[in-house]
Order: sequence, then structure tokens, then C-alpha cells
Amino acid sequence: MKILNQIIHYTTYHPIQVLLLNCMLFIVCLFILPGVKILNTTDNFLLNDADKKYYDQLKAEFKNNEFFLVGVQTKNVFTDKNLRLLISLSEQIENVPGVQEVRSLATVDYIVGSESDFTVRKFLSEDPPYTKQQLDKLRLSALREKFYVPALISADGTTAGIIGFVDEETREKHRRKEVMDKIHSILASQKTEDITYHVLGWTATDVALSDMMMSDLQLLFPLCFTIMVLCIFLIFRNKRLVLIAAACMLGSTIATLGAFSLTGVTINNLTGAVLPLCLSMALADIVHLMSHLNPEQLSAHKNDKYAALVSVQEQIITPCLFTSVTTGLGFLSLMSCGLDSMKDFAYISALAMLFEFYFTFFLAPQLLLICSSEKIFTVPSKASGSSLTRALSAWAQSLKRYTGITLLSAGILLAIATYQLFQVPVETDLTSYLKPTHPLRKAIHYTEPKLGGTNSFNISLRSKSIDEFKSVENLNYIEKLQAFIENIENVSTAHSLVDFLKDMNKSFYNESDEHYLLPQRRDLIEQYLLLYDGKDLDDFVNADFNHTRIVIRISPHSIRKQKDILSQVQNWIEQHQPPHEVTVQVTGDALNNVNTATALVDGQMKSFAIALLLVGVLLAIAFESLSWGLFSLIPNIIPVLLTFGLMGIFQIPLDTGTIMVASISLGIACDDTLHFIFHYRDRRKTGDTVSNALLSTLTRKGSAIIISSIILSLGFGILFVGSFVPIIYFGLLCSVTMISALYADIAVLPAILQRWGHRQTQDSQQ
Repeated sequence: MKILNQIIHYTTYHPIQVLLLNCMLFIVCLFILPGVKILNTTDNFLLNDADKKYYDQLKAEFKNNEFFLVGVQTKNVFTDKNLRLLISLSEQIENVPGVQEVRSLATVDYIVGSESDFTVRKFLSEDPPYTKQQLDKLRLSALREKFYVPALISADGTTAGIIGFVDEETREKHRRKEVMDKIHSILASQKTEDITYHVLGWTATDVALSDMMMSDLQLLFPLCFTIMVLCIFLIFRNKRLVLIAAACMLGSTIATLGAFSLTGVTINNLTGAVLPLCLSMALADIVHLMSHLNPEQLSAHKNDKYAALVSVQEQIITPCLFTSVTTGLGFLSLMSCGLDSMKDFAYISALAMLFEFYFTFFLAPQLLLICSSEKIFTVPSKASGSSLTRALSAWAQSLKRYTGITLLSAGILLAIATYQLFQVPVETDLTSYLKPTHPLRKAIHYTEPKLGGTNSFNISLRSKSIDEFKSVENLNYIEKLQAFIENIENVSTAHSLVDFLKDMNKSFYNESDEHYLLPQRRDLIEQYLLLYDGKDLDDFVNADFNHTRIVIRISPHSIRKQKDILSQVQNWIEQHQPPHEVTVQVTGDALNNVNTATALVDGQMKSFAIALLLVGVLLAIAFESLSWGLFSLIPNIIPVLLTFGLMGIFQIPLDTGTIMVASISLGIACDDTLHFIFHYRDRRKTGDTVSNALLSTLTRKGSAIIISSIILSLGFGILFVGSFVPIIYFGLLCSVTMISALYADIAVLPAILQRWGHRQTQDSQQ
């Protein structure tokens, strides 16, 4: 492109002006860096759709929604010492700033009745010490109460639950960590040899994931930078080139952080991966630039380093520009996924690709010019007979002889990968984002079988008429729906207004189990509600009795199992119409999780289709040929298929992290393909045969392709040492994609050209 050549000619011959411009850019970026915000929450991992907005409205009306669960494990909860501890812990936790309410055996309402009346008091109302007779009575009463088992006490009486509800201000201002730190401090002060504490629930999960994010940010970026610098030194053995490469990588990172600040995008579990990604991509382009800094290049321009550097840039700027743009388009295609966090990741990553291209061509050359010619033009020529060049030459000869075998083996691999692609599971289980050794995973493993699941959803029932849910007809409908839900596999608990009325009716008849029934007279229902003076009922029905809910806790963290439960409930509701003027809607965290997973899958297919279209068009523009544009997609689709085939084989789930792989891989894989085909076409235009053009391309471009692929693999591979499982998978799979792309570019692509390249002769000459 003539305009690019004119630009690099100007910037190379005016290095001082360009360096001053970069200094001003750095000053601006450093000035706005304090505006970069870190978001310590995973709330933005959910799809912000109509269902989520409806649930937000419900949460505003019924305050107790988000909760954490403290499991108190011992041999027997019902001892004087342990019940004292339970009372003390409940009081201390309820006094923690940010905790709205605590529910445990020490705080929960207990309805006590006689033949003509009932009263509401706390379950542990008697002041300790408790006698053995009192303890036996408390144990028997607790294990008979549906509201208590398993939510507040395990069926075997060995584990008590303390449920803490987080207030709205804590959720909105993301102060969950402050709450959790205080909870853990309280538990540490009450630790004894015979008591084990387990803390779990959404609040604990969110804090654990946020802590991992901070840990990864502190570890991955400096580790990635160190390894990238070490790679440059091992490749070029030149301290000046190492320092210049480091300056370009830091420049790209600072500019990217500036973009975070200007756009208001926060650094979170997902966008935090942009920084090491930026380093890797920046270094890949720098390698292409520096690999051309050989003495022969300088000699060809009579030791004029300005002219030599212009020539080097002219050789690579077009493919580098298109690789940056195709990679950016791969990122931008992720905006179709619908998740706000994914959209933020998409356009910040795309901007990072532009920054790394800018600093490769508008900072590195100017810094190179500061050095003397003999200090920078030291890279051995690809034609000088290095061991790697000789190996690539031998490889080219082998491909010429074994073209058929190469293509056949590639076809078999792709067939296997295509089959396995359809075996990839779809999951968005936030607890699986934690490593199996994480304390929270262990807490979940022990506590949930004892105290029920910590995932939940609600059935919201609304009416326009006041007191509609004092109607026997409506309450009977709720009872039937609740009974159906309770019989679904993996449902731990389901509670509603009906349970309170049954409990009141039972208490009114002197605690007779035979009368644990829903009253069938409205006047009796209204009488019970008038007598009830507890506060727990407020969690299930509003003051006007025209909005009520069934609260369901479920044990599965698997999205597939959650979806199955929700589908069964939705089908029942569709088959059993509610009474007049009542609308029924499923809502809650489980529904948000399922919707997010569905959006991810749909977004994956949509974003890949968009990326494929955009990259294909851009490649056609780059090669000024539609046929070459379509042809060049072949080696770029191969690594995507191989990577997803690997996911199917090892059952790596499609989730928030791995959803990005296909579209990003397509964009990044184009990098080496562009460099390969540009050089191959140039050789064909000079009249080289297909074999000679391939030999020249492999020996002259093969080294840079191999080195850049290894660097990108290492850059992505660094994510593997992190703590956040989706990003670990993302790094691992992108590393696999880079190796697969290398295989496609130096094996499959040359084999295809060797077999059918002569058909492109006319197009190449044009």
C-alpha cells in the first residue's frame, strides 16, 4: 500500500518528532491511569436481559435474596455448648455491617400453639444452659420442622446452618469482601477442635472469584512480561533489541490501560486477560520486524540504516496491519454474545491490537535509529544456512515428496475434530471456575448434601387486586405448584406462604400433625394472618398480599441440570393455568445462569460467523483477490476445528472463558498465514515455480512464523498458572490453537499449494 509506505518513510526520516509525539501520548496515558477501576465482582458475568431486570425488581421488593451460608459442623448440634455457640455466632454475624438479616435456629420464628391459640417466638427462646430434657425436645422439634430441615439443620443433627442475607448497599457498592472478611474473622475467634466451619453461597463465591482475579493480575502480567523479554533475548541475543521490544510492549500496555480509563471499562476476571494478551501480540509483530534486521539488508542499502529500516518496514507493514485488523475483528465479533463483560473485553482487546501495531511501527523503528547500525543489524540472514533454515529447507523437500500423505493425515485429523466438536459440553457453573483444591469447593462438597443447595430460583405470583393471596383458590394453586417442585430431583427446599399457614393451622390444633393442612376458609386464613406477629413471612408475601413467591433452593451447579429443573417447572405452569388475575413467572439466579449459558452458545455461533465473514472479506482485500481470500481461510479454520475437537475429547466446557476461543483464534491464526501467502505470491510473481516459491517462503518466513507462534503459545500459556479456571482454559486452548495454526501454516498450507498451487499462477502473476 503506497500510503503506508509514504507514512513509514516520513516517520523513519523524522524520528525525533515521532518520539516526542509518543512521549506526549505516554504522559497523557500516565495522567489518566488513576482512572482505571478494578471491579471486584462477577455480577457482570450474567446476561442483562428482561428476566434479569424482572428479578432485580423482585429483589427490590423482597429484600432477602442474596445470601451466604455458614455451615457449623460438629458431632451433635444439640448440646448446651453448641447451641450457645450458635446463638453467639448468629448475633455477631447479624451485627456485621452489610448483613441485613441472619436466619438460624437461634433467630428463626417458631409457632407454638394450643387448642385455641398460637404464639410466635424464637426457636431457641429458652435461656441457656439447657437441660438434657430441653435439648432432647429441641432436637425433636427442629428435625420435625419443614422450614428448618435441611436449610438450618441437617437431617442427622450434625450440621447447623446460619444464613446471612446481604443488604442492597453492599451488593451495589461491591463490598462483599468486607463482609466476608469480617465473617471469617468471627469464625476464627470461635474456632474449637470439635467444630469445623464452612462458608459458601453466592456472596462467598463472588468474593473467592474476585480474590483470584486480583491474585492473577498481580502474577500474570509481570510473569508474562518477564517471559516475553527472555524470549526476545534468547532469539536475538541483543540487549538493545531486548530493551526496544520491552519499551514497545510497555507502551502497548500503558495505552491499553489508558483506554480502560477513557472508556470506563473495568478490569475484572475477564478483561484482566487483555494485558498479557496485549504483550504477546505486541511481541509477535516485533519479532517479524526484528527478524529482518540482518547485515545483508544494511549492505543492500549501502550502510544507510534509514533506507534499510524503511525497506524492512515496507516488507512487513502490510501483512502486519492486516493481521492486527483481523485479530481485532475476531475480538469485536464477540460483541454479539450479549454479555456486557464480553462486549467490554471485545472492544478493549481490539483497541489493544491497534496499539501494539502502532508501537511496532511508530516507536520501535525510531528507537532502533538511536542505535548504531552495527549494533542493530545483527540478526543472521534466513538465507545464511542456519540450522533452522536447513531444517525448513528439508521440510519443504519432504512436503514435495509426501504431499498426499500430509493432506490425508490432515483430513483424518479434521474429521475426528469435527465429530468431537459436537461433544463439547455447555456449562456456566461459577463454582467450577474454582480449582478443586479451593476451600470453597471443599465447603460446597461437604455442606450442600447436609444443608441443601445454595443455588436458587423463585416463582413470582402477582395480582392486581389487594389481598388476592388470602384467597383459598390461589393458595391451593400455590400448594399444588410447590408440591410438584418439591418432588423434582435435585430440589433441596421449596417454601412459600402456604407453609406458614399450614404451620399455623397445625399449631392452632395443639401441634397435631393431622392438621398440617392449608385452611380451606378465607376467614380462618385471615384470622391466622392477623394473629401472626413474626417477621419471616415478609420474605414470601408483600404487605398488600397481591405479590407472593415460592423460594426454591437447588443443589446442582450444572447448567444442564438447572435448565432441566426450570423446564419441568415451566411446563407445569403452562399446563396448569393459574386462577384469574394471577400471573406466574419463573425468575431468579438459576434462570439467569441458564439464560447466560444459552446466550453464550448462540453468541459463539454468531460471533464466529461474523468473524469468518469479516476476516474473509479483509483477506480478499489484502490479497486483492476473492479466490485468494477464500483460499487463505482454509489454514485458519483448521486450528479452530482442532481446538474445539480437543475440547470435545477432554470435555472442556464452553463457558465464559472458552466461548472466546473460536473467534479470537480465527483472527490470530491469520497472522502467519498472511505473512506466508504474501511472500509466496511475491515469489510467484517473479516467475518462481510452485516448489521454488514454497522453498523460498518456508526458508525465509518459516523461522519468524515458528518463533512468533511459540511466543504466542507461551504468552497464552502463562494464563495456565492463574487461578481463574475459565481463563486457564482460555490460555491453554489458545496455546493449542497457536500450535495448530503453526501446523496448518507450515504443513497443510504448503501441501495444498504444492498440489493445487499451479492453478493460482495466473492470479498470482496479475
